[in-house]
Amino acid sequence: MKIREWYSVYARETTCPDPQAMVAALRPRVKDITLSFPDGEGWEQGSIFLAPERLPLLNREIAPFITLSRRTNNLAEQLSWSTGLVVNNGNWPGSEHRETLLSHLKATGQVINIMPMPMVRVAKMARICEQLCGYLCRELNGLIQVYQEGFFSREGESLFPKNPIHRLKTS
Repeated sequence: MKIREWYSVYARETTCPDPQAMVAALRPRVKDITLSFPDGEGWEQGSIFLAPERLPLLNREIAPFITLSRRTNNLAEQLSWSTGLVVNNGNWPGSEHRETLLSHLKATGQVINIMPMPMVRVAKMARICEQLCGYLCRELNGLIQVYQEGFFSREGESLFPKNPIHRLKTS
């Protein structure tokens, strides 16, 4: 599995996802996870920490983590960039999905950005990020965009630019 710098879920639903439910949906279950999300009705920023790992060369422990940010307001800049990517690259493979993608982006009610840091335990971090994207898409009627890869369906299928060898493991 390849880790990406960031993942974004463009969700039509504006319901705030429950961090506990997101983690509970991971398969296989991930042991020793610590959640750091604010208490209350909704969250805008939070983190999922994995158990620290001893790195022999550095002789110190490092705890890999995933940062999630949730935006429900001021989506124009991010949506403009993503919409521009679809509109301005009509000759890319997968152009048959352009109208569906544009329609979905226009109906976006919130964007959840997922950023893994630091880049250790790469395969495990990639699996967790992809499954988080899949969970959020299923729960919130979402669409996935991945850094330098393009747009994906909730099932992990590459949509635009279409690349049959690029697939996310979203469940």
